[in-house]
Order: sequence, then C-alpha cells, then structure tokens
Amino acid sequence: MSAYDLVIRHGTVIDPSAGLHGRRDVAIAGGRIAAVAEPGTLEAARSLDASGRLVTPGLIDLHAHVFDRGSRFGVPADACCLRRGTTTAVDAGSAGAITWGLLADELDRQATRVFALLHISMIGMPADGELLDGDWPDVSRAVETIAAHRDRLIGVKVRLSPRVVGANLQRAFERALEAAQRAGVPLMVHPNAAAMPMEAILERLRPGDIVTHCFNPSPQSVVDGCGTVHREAFEARRRGVLFDVGHGAGSFSFERAERALAQGFAPDVISSDLNSLCVDGPAWDLPCTMSKFLLLGLALDDVVARATARPGALLPVEGLGTLRPGAPADVVLLERRQGRFEFIDGARQRRTGGERLVATAVVRDGHVVDGVGA
Repeated sequence: MSAYDLVIRHGTVIDPSAGLHGRRDVAIAGGRIAAVAEPGTLEAARSLDASGRLVTPGLIDLHAHVFDRGSRFGVPADACCLRRGTTTAVDAGSAGAITWGLLADELDRQATRVFALLHISMIGMPADGELLDGDWPDVSRAVETIAAHRDRLIGVKVRLSPRVVGANLQRAFERALEAAQRAGVPLMVHPNAAAMPMEAILERLRPGDIVTHCFNPSPQSVVDGCGTVHREAFEARRRGVLFDVGHGAGSFSFERAERALAQGFAPDVISSDLNSLCVDGPAWDLPCTMSKFLLLGLALDDVVARATARPGALLPVEGLGTLRPGAPADVVLLERRQGRFEFIDGARQRRTGGERLVATAVVRDGHVVDGVGA
C-alpha cells in the first residue's frame, strides 16, 4: 500500500519559499505535502500529470471581495478564486462589525480558504459610501469583533476615496488606525484619490500595515505626478510597511507600475482585488494579474513569490504559500501559455504580451478541485 494519496508528476516546481525551480514530483498524504523529490521516485495510487506546466503552492490573493450575498462587489469564492488557482483569499473589508457574521456564514459554505480584513465601517461595503455617516466607523465594535474571531479576522480595512468618505476622511483614517492599534493587527489602506497627500498617509503607517492599490492611476499612488516614487514610500518600506497591487476595476496603472519598477520599487504582494466589477475584466483573476507583471519584466520566480510565499507569511496558518513537507496540500498547476495576449489596466490602457498564466488544475487540502479550466 502506497504511503502517498496523490503524486503530481512531471511538472516544473516553483517554490520560492524553498528557493526551488526545477523538475520535481510532489507527493501528498493526509491533506499535507509529504515529499518533493526527483521525478520518478515517488509512488502513489493516484497521480496527476503536470507535464509542460508549472507546479506552485496554492495562490494566495491578499485582496479580494467574496461577500457574494452581502456586497455589490462580492463574487463567489469557489467559482472565481478556487477554480482559477487561488486556494486562499483575504476578503478586504467587505464586512464590518455588524455584517461579519453574515460573511462568516457564507464562507463556511465555500471550499476556498478565506481570511478577512474587518472594515472600520460597521456596515462594511454593501456599496460605495460606507463612511459617509461619521458614526459608522466604530473602533470599539471593530476591536471586539476581531478579538472574538482572531482565527479569521487578520486586520482592519479603510477606504479613503471621496465617494466613500465624503467629509469624514480624517475621522475614518484616525479611527481605522486606532482600531488596528488596539486590536494588534495590520491596517490596509485604500488611498485612491484621497483628499490627503500620499506622503501624509504613508507617514502615519506602522510596520506591517499595507498600502493597497499602490500603483493606482490617481495622485495618491506611490508614484507622484512627475513619475517619481515618493521618498516617503521608500521610507515606509524600510520601516516595514507593505505595498500591495490590488488591481481591481480601476486601481492599477501599467504606467505607474512601470515607473516604480524602473526605480527599484516592486510590490511586496501581487493581488487582484477581485470583485464583481472586474471579474470579467480587466483583472479577471490572480493568474492574469500575475501575467501583467511578467509583461512588465518581473522574473517568473519573483511573480510567484508575490502571490504565494510573501502573502502566506502574513496569514495565521503555518505553511501557506509553500510546498515544504508538512504544509497544507494546496497546489496549483499553471500553464504558461505563449502567444499574443492583450492586457488592460484600470485606466483602460492596453498592452500586448507574449505569455499568460492560466490555472489548469488545483489541489486544495489534498483534494483535486473539480471544474478548473472549464
């Protein structure tokens, strides 16, 4: 009787957490990675052929919206994340203190592993405008909710766009900072078009806090109007602030990202901000967002690291984003398709690339997921 439940054979394994890029077979037993070994040395009753494909840890999307029944931005996690290669997602503030229970119930019915950031607004993000009422950002309720659900709530989220906060920007930002501090968790800030200079936002953030939409096309990007990365962005990175792509419908600019990369400022994490407004383009999914950074010249291993090991290190379950033995058996087979592919950013600018990553098979907790690539 074989010691392994499943062996993934003949693929090119890329595991940045282990510095691994080469032909290997991956064995799974009991829902865990059991071994990564030279091809042909592992036996199991069942195998999955990965010939011609990349084998990576399950992708981790640090910014998505999967409150399908409680937010106009929500999409179903299994259909839009898991079956497209994302085995773990972080819902970035779709729910607040009074709607978290509804989101938790919804997530219990999904196979995708989902953590969440709690919105500082009690109502979460049913639609835009969740901070227009100055009483909705509630510190005490946010802190209490996080304390009661620390296994799943990993941070606080605030959006500072004018259509979201109106005249309450300073109040919302201060309360979000306070809640994150009191709860002992990171704050993720959405800065797009905020009526506050980017420098002022960056100066307030602590080690572990996250700037999402870091390459958005508004003046509140890490790149200023002259095309130069803010000095404060480099300073924030040195003290431990993280920078996340968060593509979304309108929050990623090829030009801003290109200028930042040329100045040595790559994102810490590549995420899709997958939501109902971009799931059918321009973001599509995490592999598509990753493909845009291949187009911009980031090396394949660096792209994979920013969607596996790096976000995995921010989550409370040990072993996410790696294929090391003992880790949860979340694995994705990616086809690196060659051809002529048109990509669109959040400013509706178009670029043509020669390759695109597409998930063709997914293993979640040792089980092969149905419907991938259909």
